[in-house]
Amino acid sequence: VAIIMIGTNDCTGHTPPESFEADLRRTLDTSIGYGVIPVLSTIPWTSYCDAMIYNNIIINLARQYDTPLLNYYSAMESLPHHGVGEDDVHPTVPPDNNTANFSAENLQYGYTLRNLTALQMLDAIWRQVLSY
Repeated sequence: VAIIMIGTNDCTGHTPPESFEADLRRTLDTSIGYGVIPVLSTIPWTSYCDAMIYNNIIINLARQYDTPLLNYYSAMESLPHHGVGEDDVHPTVPPDNNTANFSAENLQYGYTLRNLTALQMLDAIWRQVLSY
């Protein structure tokens, strides 16, 4: 299993959507070719670009390839400042810097939520696919 996390830099780097899609298809084809279950993750909100242009590509490819999707963008929408720091690029970190403490307070931060949703995805794949 490989969680393919695409960050805001992929969006803010002004990569043309067509190139982004071709590159992501190549990544999916290569992963599947090696017997890896790819999990696509959407890009979090940023003020520097329209992440939804790229997220729609990610979501459509997850459907086309029938591969799991971790919708990080949606998970972070309700967090303060969309779970992104003042730089509008990096996810937020809790005051105790413990992004593996899944308390209600720490789940108000982007990195903590990312870690929890990634673990939940891996658990679902383990239970539904790998533990046969």
